[in-house]
Amino acid sequence: MESLKSPGPDGLPPLFYKHYWSIVKKDVIAAVLNFFTSGKLVQQSNHTFIALIPKVEGASKVNQFRPISLCNVSYKIAGKILASRLKGILPKIVSPWQGAFVPGRLIQDNTIIAQEVVSSMKKSIVKDGFIAIKLDMEKAYDMMEWSFLLHILKLLGFCDKWIELIRECISSPSFSVLINGSPHDMISPSRGLRQGDPLSPFLFILGTEVFSRILITAEENHLFKGFTLARTCPRVSHLLFADDLIIFASANREGAKAIQKCLSKYQSWSGQKVNMNKSAIMFSKKVPRGAQRSICRLLHLSSTPFHAKYLGLPLSKESTITKTLESVVDKVSQKVQSWKSSLLSQASRTCLIRSVAAATPIYSMSSVLFPKGICNKIDALLRDFWWGKREGKGVLYLKDWSSMCKPKSVGGLGLRRTKDMNAALLAKMGWSMASKEKKLWVNFFAAKYLKGQSFWNIKLSSSASWVWKSVLSSRELLSKGICWKIGDGRGLEAWDNPWIPSLEGFKPSPKSQEARHPLWVSELIINNPPRWDLDKLKNFFDDNTIRAIQEIHLSQIPQQNKMCWAPSSSGKFTAKSAYWLDQKPRFENNGPLTSVEWKSLWKLKIHDRLKLMLWKMAWGMLPTMAALNVRFRVNSTQCQLCNSGVETLEHLFIECPFARIAWYLSPWPIRFNVISPLSISEWIKLILNPADLLGCPKEEERHLTLFAAICCDMIWMKRNEATRKPEKVEPAKLAAQIKLNYTNHFQAREFQAQTRFQFSGWDPSPPPSVKINFDAALLNGKASVAAVCRNHCGTILFIWADQVVCSNPLIVEAQAALLASTKAVELGFHSVYLEGDALNVIQAIVEFPNEVFWTISNIARDISLLLSSIDFWHSSYVPRSCNSTAHNIAKWALFCNASGTIPISSLPAHVLAEVAEGSGSPAM
Repeated sequence: MESLKSPGPDGLPPLFYKHYWSIVKKDVIAAVLNFFTSGKLVQQSNHTFIALIPKVEGASKVNQFRPISLCNVSYKIAGKILASRLKGILPKIVSPWQGAFVPGRLIQDNTIIAQEVVSSMKKSIVKDGFIAIKLDMEKAYDMMEWSFLLHILKLLGFCDKWIELIRECISSPSFSVLINGSPHDMISPSRGLRQGDPLSPFLFILGTEVFSRILITAEENHLFKGFTLARTCPRVSHLLFADDLIIFASANREGAKAIQKCLSKYQSWSGQKVNMNKSAIMFSKKVPRGAQRSICRLLHLSSTPFHAKYLGLPLSKESTITKTLESVVDKVSQKVQSWKSSLLSQASRTCLIRSVAAATPIYSMSSVLFPKGICNKIDALLRDFWWGKREGKGVLYLKDWSSMCKPKSVGGLGLRRTKDMNAALLAKMGWSMASKEKKLWVNFFAAKYLKGQSFWNIKLSSSASWVWKSVLSSRELLSKGICWKIGDGRGLEAWDNPWIPSLEGFKPSPKSQEARHPLWVSELIINNPPRWDLDKLKNFFDDNTIRAIQEIHLSQIPQQNKMCWAPSSSGKFTAKSAYWLDQKPRFENNGPLTSVEWKSLWKLKIHDRLKLMLWKMAWGMLPTMAALNVRFRVNSTQCQLCNSGVETLEHLFIECPFARIAWYLSPWPIRFNVISPLSISEWIKLILNPADLLGCPKEEERHLTLFAAICCDMIWMKRNEATRKPEKVEPAKLAAQIKLNYTNHFQAREFQAQTRFQFSGWDPSPPPSVKINFDAALLNGKASVAAVCRNHCGTILFIWADQVVCSNPLIVEAQAALLASTKAVELGFHSVYLEGDALNVIQAIVEFPNEVFWTISNIARDISLLLSSIDFWHSSYVPRSCNSTAHNIAKWALFCNASGTIPISSLPAHVLAEVAEGSGSPAM
């Protein structure tokens, strides 16, 4: 539970329980266990406040408010446990036509299919035509009958005990409505589900599943006919997402009657009611006017054009895509205009753009390709908002938006261009198609468009839908990041497929053009046990490719080849990693600071407004008189503070007598006469790293940096005041203001030392177990792995080492863990503790079968198989200081090319000394 979620009537948010868990846990656990054993809730724990959230501006009617239930956390804990159990089995009992709240299903799955069906319906030449009925349920949660839900649970096979627990959760609450923040009266409900109860979403979709099955049964009995997207896939008769429903059918009166009967049956059973104001029918072109009127009268619904919205997205484009997506631009515009940019600092605007405004179009961008014009309009709105442009007035853009939309580490602000985000989000759809994910829409698109052909080679037909064009637009981006993880190598062509992670482009290079002929990866593998055929590798590939292939570990358990997304450590696609991969060529640092210095600037523990000030100074983005004179002709370029000298950034902050006095009067008297002339970027570097240049103690760096940032900010503010009101500014008064600001900032700033667990050194394992420490060493493409086995007294029992062909540190560390596991099994140990200083490897072992790092998942699989034969094993991370013995032996083994079991007597004196020191007891 999120810590600051709204509390219930007891006023205690989740944060209270987390903070005081040591005090309240006994009572909370007892209360929850009592509920599960007795089946009864304490009445007070299930009392609920109702907060009325307006749906529209100026809401005045009851139906214009959304009732949100504020449940007590003590109840939510029990409800969450039940919800988690129920959530796990939903994919098995809820039909694929429902997309809400089911693990693995997304809202886009529904919108994609709906848009594709509507696109096909518009092009259909079937004589009678088709209809799409868009339905919205009125007060869906509030009107759900309890008896109906409990009966459904019984029919689905839930046990009586479970049903009684659910009955208690949904029927025992009482309500008080919050009016102006105060609770009023007590209401005892007779039906409905609470919006805010963890159970409600899952119970609701079990109720709507009944309607889904009613429609499926009616279609199977030929009472109405759904829409066929492709001959090889089932008809689409309906799509459900919570209380939003769309039904597709042939446009005839008989089918409409059947749908009306299905709807009436569901409403009478469940208590649900269709909201006629939000529901409508869409007709394809071939449906006669008379038939349209007849069907509308029968269903008591009005007609609407196909570009109506379903789940917030247009079902079909209007005359142009640009016109269809204008509503997205309007949403962004409304967001931006609702904030008074003149009252916000640029740091605040940056935060709002990143977290709110730029996020507004993301939902739409996840499904369709935005035209360039729409992307430019959205970017222009965000750019103008950042620069503070007002209606009817011009604004001075001192830096182009594209360079601001770069990571902070290369001199940008971490903002993102709309077209770049659109490309990365659409790549997620492309990934689903390319990897053949088990999604309903993927099956439909494969049947309609691919028809057995490769996703990579299929040509875009002129009749393709808007959505399919969007999916295919992602192929170029995807091709940069896809890499196959080798299992058995079968069915994978060796030359044209990407399958070698450590090579650029992931594809092999031939030894010569003559060596390039049809070849499967499986032909390069020798089985029993699986290993690479070195002779064949030498026949086909160049030396660099051979070395890269040898780094690929072949699992001892035969596996199928798997498509992975290389930029992501887990191998699973993420839009974030796709964005970075796509924009990597653009993310070059050609600014005044190095990447390390940019990172240092943004990590400073100072106010964001001050960081932005330093950033603008570094880029020369402040409108000094000299800068303005370059763009316009100004009357005078003189400094506004001292009225002598050209007002450049260097003059204003470094050379100006006024500024120099302010610096000199600081707690760290800075004398510019002893510092060589500085450019503004050099001055920023000095602020970021004052210890080296000014000779101040290292511990005072953060104080001086904070002071310098405030000083620059105050000098600029005084300069602006002098521009508006030419008055003499007293340097001493300015210095006093700077000092006051510095004191206030410093007091507000929290320098909290992070408490971390302190490792004291190597610790022995409990008797009678053994502990095996492992590590690896790498140098110039050569690698060695080592493992040191000790008993519970700390006495060294065995030392092993091996040489591996690999230049990837993560893979080499995983090979070291594999060596340790192999030896533990070979020697028949029953209780083993594994320790290493590679956190990523430990994670991969502990979290298997979840693939945390796809490049070592085969090794993690083999380690898991080996360790499964041991009675007890435990794997944990330790810092290098606690793993020094294995580390030093790995370095020594690399130097002398040692492998196998290493006698302690063969170790040189300096290694023996390090081993004795790092083992916790003298080496035997």
